[in-house]
Amino acid sequence: MSTVTIKNRTMYYEEYGSGFPIIFGHSYLWDNAMWQPQIAALSTTYRCIVPDLWSHGCSDPPPSNPYSVEELAEDMWTFAQALGLEQFAVVGLSVGGMWGAHLALDHPEAVSALVLLDTYLGSEPAETHVRYFGMLRIVEKTGIIPTPLQDEIVPLFFSPITIQQDPDMVSHFKANLSSFDAAQISGIVGMGQGIFSRTSQLERLHQITAPTMIIVGADDKSRPPHEAQKMAENIPGATLEVIPDAGHISNLEQPKQVTQLLEQFLNNTVGKNKNYEGIYMSHNTDKTSKRFTDQSGDWSEERATAEALRQKFLPAFSIWSAKNRAAPASDHTLDEDDLCEGLDPAPTFAPARSQFMWVTESYTL
Repeated sequence: MSTVTIKNRTMYYEEYGSGFPIIFGHSYLWDNAMWQPQIAALSTTYRCIVPDLWSHGCSDPPPSNPYSVEELAEDMWTFAQALGLEQFAVVGLSVGGMWGAHLALDHPEAVSALVLLDTYLGSEPAETHVRYFGMLRIVEKTGIIPTPLQDEIVPLFFSPITIQQDPDMVSHFKANLSSFDAAQISGIVGMGQGIFSRTSQLERLHQITAPTMIIVGADDKSRPPHEAQKMAENIPGATLEVIPDAGHISNLEQPKQVTQLLEQFLNNTVGKNKNYEGIYMSHNTDKTSKRFTDQSGDWSEERATAEALRQKFLPAFSIWSAKNRAAPASDHTLDEDDLCEGLDPAPTFAPARSQFMWVTESYTL
């Protein structure tokens, strides 16, 4: 386990695999271990980074109490910068989705894809606000999460089917609730106060530019599907997936279905963005081709040119991949003057007056 120091506090995190980086945000009252089923699958392709929230897992209590979602989002941005992440995806459940959405709004150049699971970016409804703050007062007064309160919390996290069919998962969760020490309890209360008094971000959701998928358990009592629907209607291009027989912890209650959704979404958005491996330029006269990637040679000029071309021509058509193809299925033939017009500096690797073919496989850069 590794650490990052933020505001003189230590945040712990786990890291698995290599490739395009994904930061996972866990739920309130859980820790980074909740993502184990997804990490097992995704770490074969991606760099999976899984921090512990303040006062959860091995991380220190928050710098102050109460601690707002906005402050937490600032800390997670500091965390990403400490790891040298220029671009990354965020997969966040519950409060993990709350701070993840803040990053997507405040740092759109960095967040390349966003998955929001069982979360809500509006303010806490009045009825549940009163209920949750009542629970927090009990925890603050007793210094523990007492058993009667645990029994009240369990249905907020799990579907009735999970409670009935997977008692071991429920027992493990309750054991974790009993394990918080006094220092953690203080931070748990402060984090909860910040989460449940959060400011609505619904009016800003139209500003999210990252590809976004929203997942919600059909039986989620804490964050019911109608809240997810409201977010999906306000985030441009967002997709919504409702998971049957799942409550608030949908990724553990229905791990196979959630993992498959994550794999499909990430493969379609950031799966091949870790380099420019898919770009081929074929000189039509001698049928030779030039391939450049981040992994071999110094292709900085070519990559810069490719990015300039991408920015110029993406509104007109997609630049596609021909990786592992013997013959492209489709092509766009463009004059070099058209391709390079307005580029400064002009590409030096292009043969004069040549034509280049831009071909596609399955993804848009």
